[in-house]
Amino acid sequence: MDWAVAVVAFGSMAALLAISFLMWTGRWRSWYRPSSPFGPLPGLGPSPLLVPALLGGVLGMVGLILLSSAVHLHVLVDVGIAAGVGGIVVAGWIGLGNPSWAMPKWMQQQEQRK
Repeated sequence: MDWAVAVVAFGSMAALLAISFLMWTGRWRSWYRPSSPFGPLPGLGPSPLLVPALLGGVLGMVGLILLSSAVHLHVLVDVGIAAGVGGIVVAGWIGLGNPSWAMPKWMQQQEQRK
C-alpha cells in the first residue's frame, strides 16, 4: 500500500513538472489567457515556475526529513524544513509578485504587444 501511494504521489508530481516544462517552453500556449482576470487560481500570476518552486521546496523538505531518519543526522530535519519554507516563499513571490524573470520569453513578448 505504501508503494502505491508513493507511485501516485510522485507520478502526479512528475506530471505537474512535465506540464510546467511544456508551459515554459511554449509548446502548450493555449492555457495562457492574458485578458482573463481569473487565471488558474484567482490572484496568482501566470508563471509556469510556480509549480516547480512549490514542488521543489516540498520534495526537498520531505526527502531531507526521510534521509535524516535513515542516517540519524537531525540537522537534516532543520535543513529540510528550511528548504520547504524557502520553496513556499519563492513560489509566493512568483505567484503574487509576478517578477519579469519568472515569465518565459514568449509570454513577455505577448505582454509587450498589448
